[in-house]
Amino acid sequence: MYKCNVCGLVLNENPGVCPKCGGKEFTQLTDEQAALYKKSRETDILYIKAIKAAAKIQKLSDLGAEYNLDPNCVSAFKKFKDYGYLIEQISKAELISHSTKGKF
Repeated sequence: MYKCNVCGLVLNENPGVCPKCGGKEFTQLTDEQAALYKKSRETDILYIKAIKAAAKIQKLSDLGAEYNLDPNCVSAFKKFKDYGYLIEQISKAELISHSTKGKF
């Protein structure tokens, strides 16, 4: 795997010219770096799926609260919405940390 020295794009092969920024200098990742990159990419996919699921939970919570069945039910749906928001925010923070902590 190769990382563009200009923009940080990671590719399986060295293309000579970066398709993103036009840079021409690449660094070959070590086996350890490549393994970390692959784990990070797979984890990022899971976080993206968690964000999508959390958004669905928030929408369902709004629908459930609209029924206004009783105070405990409404309270539960409001908590679900808050938890969905928290899951979404934690996932976003982790995605950012992967790119800022050298996990590509």
